[in-house]
Amino acid sequence: METTSVDLGFLEPCEPWLLTNKFFRSKVGGKPAWLELKSLPKPDDLLCGQCKEPLGFLCQSAVKSPVPLCVVCGCRGPKLCSRCKSINYCSASHQKLDWKVGHKSVCSEEGITASGTPSGSSSILFPEFEIITEAEEYEPKAKLSEEENMKRQMAELERLKQEGKAGTLDELPEAELDKYSADQLEDKTFDKFKERISEDPEQVLRYERGGKPLWLSPVVPKNIPVCERCTGPRVFEFQIMPQMLNSLNNDQLDWGTLVCYTCEASCDVEGYTEEFVFRQDVLNTDTAKE
Repeated sequence: METTSVDLGFLEPCEPWLLTNKFFRSKVGGKPAWLELKSLPKPDDLLCGQCKEPLGFLCQSAVKSPVPLCVVCGCRGPKLCSRCKSINYCSASHQKLDWKVGHKSVCSEEGITASGTPSGSSSILFPEFEIITEAEEYEPKAKLSEEENMKRQMAELERLKQEGKAGTLDELPEAELDKYSADQLEDKTFDKFKERISEDPEQVLRYERGGKPLWLSPVVPKNIPVCERCTGPRVFEFQIMPQMLNSLNNDQLDWGTLVCYTCEASCDVEGYTEEFVFRQDVLNTDTAKE
């Protein structure tokens, strides 16, 4: 077993007060622990590129705020509940959502009732966990020699012949052969993915800045956009694994892996900036999206 250059992330229950920016910890769920409070993203900066609805916070790597934050998502909250004047929101849609799931029962013109928790966790947020990291230990399996691989393939062919399942290639249409070839490539990629994570099946994050992602299908991004600020290249930094879904209590979410690329030069910015994330799906690789 050898130690690789990859750091693995695992979820651990943790007291919420230990996940604030004061302690600079990686976390999943809850609200962001902003490190810099003067230049928070504006609500319009955090809208989904497809449906234009406000985004929700998923996780952060390595990070109570005096800046008013949205009670739903933890982003800058310039809008105030007009009735109780105690709760901030980033947008009207998040205010409506919070009203439906609980704020209505505690809101009054005198403020929040005794049972209300203006700074508490929202039922809309993902469950909160700390992400702890440790170096990956991995022992690659010995590869079969060309001769051993050929023997294995011949043995499989003989088995198929005996079962009457082996025909000739000219019996298959070209489209079927192309599909078979693509399926074989996809299976090999997924098998490699499963074999690599088998030693640490609970990993939710893989970090290796400048390294290579662990893909689960051959559908990968053809071009990584350059950094919009310095026009330099972006490099792989980390990926979020599908195991994280098991802890989010949300059946509507799904991904194979989320792969994040960041500016190679880590150019200076004021406040916060977008980077590039590629979503690779598990079952239907044709739907992999950026």
